[in-house]
Amino acid sequence: MEINFNKIKNEIKNIFSDNILKIVISNSKNFAPYKKIDIKKINDYFFVSTYTQKQVFNKNIKNNEIVDFIIDKLTNYKQFNFYSPIAEYAIRITKKNKIFFTKNTKENKINEQKTQNRQKKYIFSEGENILPLVDMGIFTADGKIIKSMYNKFKQINRFIEIIGDAVGKR
Repeated sequence: MEINFNKIKNEIKNIFSDNILKIVISNSKNFAPYKKIDIKKINDYFFVSTYTQKQVFNKNIKNNEIVDFIIDKLTNYKQFNFYSPIAEYAIRITKKNKIFFTKNTKENKINEQKTQNRQKKYIFSEGENILPLVDMGIFTADGKIIKSMYNKFKQINRFIEIIGDAVGKR
């Protein structure tokens, strides 16, 4: 399957309408001359850093030449990430030359982080004064979990959940 360069070029031009500040070209194919390419926007040009195993080469590219520079790299690399102040765009090319375009806005990432940082509801919770757990050295006398015993605290809570489920079925 051939890569549709015109489709990608149009997509990249659309991406650049969003004030792209940084580009990372990575996941090189075997015959690619560089491991990774970092591109940063500086005023009216782009600063390009190309990385080999042991060296870095730098050069400047004019704003109107950057899209053609990226198109030229499509045959040697599989991952293209574009960063703007409000979004991250990605173009990924598979082994069979299928092309995937994605866009993640900063708002989506914030919402995703909020869902990942939620607190787990435990049967026993910190702040309770549970004497057997204090005696076992899992809680302090004032009801705080001892950090080195946190895994044991989770294990005991899970054990109580299992027992509670088994008793509730009868």
